Amino acid sequence: METMVVLLVVEMDGAAGGDSGVGEGGSGSFVLLHHLFDFSIKHAPLFLKIMDMIENQLQGSLPSNFCLSQPHLAKIELGMNHFNGFLPSSISNCSELEILDVSTNDLKGEIAIDFGRLQHLRLLYLCANYFECKDLDDMKIFHSLSNCNNLKNIDLSSNLLRRVLPNSLGNFSSKLAYLGMHSNYISGSIPSSVGNLLGLTSVSLGQNNFTGIIPESIGKLQNLQERYLDTNHLSGVIPTSLGNLSLVIIVALCQNNWEGTIPSTIGSCKSLIALDLDGNKLSGSVPKELFQLSSLSIVLDLSQNNLPGVLPQEIGNLKLLESLDFSMNRFIGLHFYARRALNDGFVLQIVDPMLLNEDVDEKSLISSVKIGVQCSYESPQDRMDIGTVVHELFASTDSLAHAVADEVDGILFALFEE
Repeated sequence: METMVVLLVVEMDGAAGGDSGVGEGGSGSFVLLHHLFDFSIKHAPLFLKIMDMIENQLQGSLPSNFCLSQPHLAKIELGMNHFNGFLPSSISNCSELEILDVSTNDLKGEIAIDFGRLQHLRLLYLCANYFECKDLDDMKIFHSLSNCNNLKNIDLSSNLLRRVLPNSLGNFSSKLAYLGMHSNYISGSIPSSVGNLLGLTSVSLGQNNFTGIIPESIGKLQNLQERYLDTNHLSGVIPTSLGNLSLVIIVALCQNNWEGTIPSTIGSCKSLIALDLDGNKLSGSVPKELFQLSSLSIVLDLSQNNLPGVLPQEIGNLKLLESLDFSMNRFIGLHFYARRALNDGFVLQIVDPMLLNEDVDEKSLISSVKIGVQCSYESPQDRMDIGTVVHELFASTDSLAHAVADEVDGILFALFEE
């Protein structure tokens, strides 16, 4: 009896049927898969290596004997269909499996695969389904995955895992580059063992229910380029170890409960193109180091915090930035700051120190600030008219001239006295 090793690729155009020979509606996919596996058992062995049915309109459940009849599958790619039911545990028998993609389907229940038997597995995409974890104490899938030494990408995003991440997360493969678990209702704290995943380039844990602080150990992930921890209940201060991530390009920490100041170590993230810190409780001055990051080009969002003070002049360094949002804070504009300084009598404390030398008349300086304030009111009706501006400037110039003349007279008198 001959053995056939084949590649199965199914491409369909939206609506099933037509020339595909798959049938109509949801029943076609069911018939196709189940007959395929029945054929391999009852007739000449049909040893598939690759099964690619991505992005069709296939429906129905996956055969329970999936890898019992097809143990040599290296790639199972069924993403972006409408498969329902459970993920067959028989996939554990596909010992040669390298890629498993069942993303964006309607699969449900617990993930009962023994991943420890899939030593060649590199890419695992289970996202956008209804997988859940019913184990009250732990998520066994993580213990199982920690035995896959070749895993590079894990995407479990947009499921219903709900539980607390175990410390065994840190036992994942050192080759792991992408870890996606956003939108899963995961609670508890982020385990410090995440710092063991030194190969990570992207981690996505946003839109969950994480609490507590970010472990300092995350600063060990020096290959990290994208960090998404948005829309959780994380609190405390943003760790200074953020500055260790010199390769990071995107940091999203928005919609949490961060307090304290933005760490000045952010200035060490020389590759950063997007920083989103909106919707927190951050306070204190915005570090000038942030505005020295000329790499920022996509977004800088500090909105909805408690950041005070005047916007620094260094903000002008961000010449490539497309989106800037500082709304809903306690920033004050230069106009307001200068006006308050005039009223409270501390103008000399807010001007550039380079102007404060022996040759500058203080009265003229204060007069110039006053003219600037009067000319910068938001409403044109409140601004000083041009005639008055000219008059005030001449008066200020006269005052300065008189001051200089008095200074010259004093010098000449001293010379004659000698």
